[in-house]
Amino acid sequence: MDRNVLVKLIYLILSTMIGTGILALPYIFYSVGVVLSIILYLISTFLIYIVSIILLKASLKCYKTNLIDVFERYLGKNIKNFSFILVFLSILFVCIAYLNVINFSILYFTDNSEIYTLFIVAIAMSVSFIGFNLIEKAERILFSIKILILFLFLSFIIFIPKKYKLENFVIDINKIFNFLLVSIFAFSFYTIIPSLLLVTKDEKILKSSIIYSLIIAFVLYFLFSYIVSLRSGESEISILGYNELFNFLTIFLVITPYLILSWILSENISENLKIEKRVSLLISYGLPYILFIFLPKSFLMYIEITSAFFILTIYFLIGLIGYKFSEKLKVNKLYSIFLIIFSLILILFKGLDLLII
Repeated sequence: MDRNVLVKLIYLILSTMIGTGILALPYIFYSVGVVLSIILYLISTFLIYIVSIILLKASLKCYKTNLIDVFERYLGKNIKNFSFILVFLSILFVCIAYLNVINFSILYFTDNSEIYTLFIVAIAMSVSFIGFNLIEKAERILFSIKILILFLFLSFIIFIPKKYKLENFVIDINKIFNFLLVSIFAFSFYTIIPSLLLVTKDEKILKSSIIYSLIIAFVLYFLFSYIVSLRSGESEISILGYNELFNFLTIFLVITPYLILSWILSENISENLKIEKRVSLLISYGLPYILFIFLPKSFLMYIEITSAFFILTIYFLIGLIGYKFSEKLKVNKLYSIFLIIFSLILILFKGLDLLII
């Protein structure tokens, strides 16, 4: 096994996976208790593992590096436009939410946050225009800085006295569903799986990188959730102090997945709409910022919920691929059934959430 390739893949996966979702984990961790949190983390990790392995095997079998092409290959041409809209809107909405997070964090340091957010987007676009290899190098640097700041943040707050006692189990259906949704999205990295084939087509290395990344994320998420929730309870992490470090951490947590997701979005636009690559890059980085600037800020809540709805529908489609082609892909059909049923339950939950709001 090529160790350098394995490390490169783990960097790319973790750079996408470890985003702002980690900041919401302490709150939901505290809300359901330690033991139940571990169980729900394991369920989320297992679900993402199923999604990842099905999509990986499907991509390798047809040698497609684009998610839409994978859906077309296994679910037919009729699903292509539908899946493109799903992927396009889900990534677009997530990017808008990321821009809002960047904007909010920069606002702590300056009143001209939107100008500096635009500056960050311009840097990301410059990197993307040069190409995927530079994105990969930039991601490794940014990811390293992100982990360093995360470590520093935990090192500081570990000395803050514990204020809250964590329960083992807090049985509340609504909180359990919210925990599953937040933790599933915190672990998610499905958008980049077909693109990983650009690095290597060795299934053993690709599968190992997924497993190692999920294990690292599981340990990191648990430690972060446990340490912070003992000190913040159900309140915001920012009450712990060290706000400068916290906001720097937030910005770096967003930049790495934002950079990769925007690149993936441009790839989908370019390949499926037959648009010149540089134009697709302009759209993938420019459109989220334009919408972020002109959409009412109150609309962002709807965007986040709708994005979750789209992502769960994508999981459902991946589950269908695993179910229909279980023998061809050598995937356990029971795993695919679990993914399909679980996705439908969470889709129903988020649908009700959207209707209530």
